[in-house]
Amino acid sequence: MKESTLWTLIRDKVPGHLIRIENLVGVGQPDVNACYEGTEAWLELKLVKGNYIYFRSSQLAFFSRRCKEKGRVFVLARKDDDLILFRAASVVAVAELFEPVKDGACRIKWALIPDPYVFSKPWAWQKIADLIFKS
Repeated sequence: MKESTLWTLIRDKVPGHLIRIENLVGVGQPDVNACYEGTEAWLELKLVKGNYIYFRSSQLAFFSRRCKEKGRVFVLARKDDDLILFRAASVVAVAELFEPVKDGACRIKWALIPDPYVFSKPWAWQKIADLIFKS
C-alpha cells in the first residue's frame, strides 16, 4: 500500500475541504490541509512498516513549531486494517525515543507514541473527524 491509497481513503470520508499538499519547496509540511466548520488542521499520512513509523527530521520540526503555537496537527497512520490517529504533540513528546536511520530520517515504534486512537474496520469516520476538528 502507498500513502496515496490512504489519501484516497480519507478524502471521501473526512468531512470538510481537504487538500493534499505536494510541496517541493518547503520541507516538513504535512500531507493534508483540512478545514471543516471553521476549524483548520494538518494531517501527516503514514504507513506503519513492521511496527515502525518513519519521519523526516523536518516533519518533527514542523510538528514542534506548530504545536508550540497551539496548531491542530495530527498523524494518521495505517497498519494493516487499523487506522491510528496521533496528536503531533504526542509524537514530539517522545522525540528522545526516535532511532536515526539513513538519509536524515528517524523511526519510532508506533506503540511508544502516547495516547493513540486506534480504529478497526469498519472505521468510525465521524469519531475520527471529531478528534481532528473538535477535540
